[in-house]
Amino acid sequence: MEGLSERLYHLRKKNDWSYDELADQIKVTNREIILWEEGTQRPTIAKMEELSNLYELTLEELLPNRILSNRKMSSIVKDTEGGRGTLYLENVRSQPFYPDPIIKNVRIIEVKNGTMKIQVYEGNQRSSYLLSIENILGFLEEVN
Repeated sequence: MEGLSERLYHLRKKNDWSYDELADQIKVTNREIILWEEGTQRPTIAKMEELSNLYELTLEELLPNRILSNRKMSSIVKDTEGGRGTLYLENVRSQPFYPDPIIKNVRIIEVKNGTMKIQVYEGNQRSSYLLSIENILGFLEEVN
């Protein structure tokens, strides 16, 4: 399965753009493009939206397979309860994760009443958070 970094690389190459040309179009540095394509960093949701517009794709088409749409997130997220993976959030300043709306190593603990309780694993530490489902763009489950 093609991941986000590979997809971004192939789309840039398909359009025959250099790092500098793409960076100029979406107002980032060429280093950021390189890091995205290496998979070291991920673009923000705002930059993902710019990329999807630039490549004339929907955000769902740009994101890797199994990313879920926010359109019916409440019922879809319920199906992923207990799952581990990467959570994609709207770029909301009140989130504890701001400015990065992409959170890796997440386990969904519970989904109810329009909220989601998650646990984030960072090294040996675990932190729990309660999020509004409205703030969630999607969830990419880990594939075993």
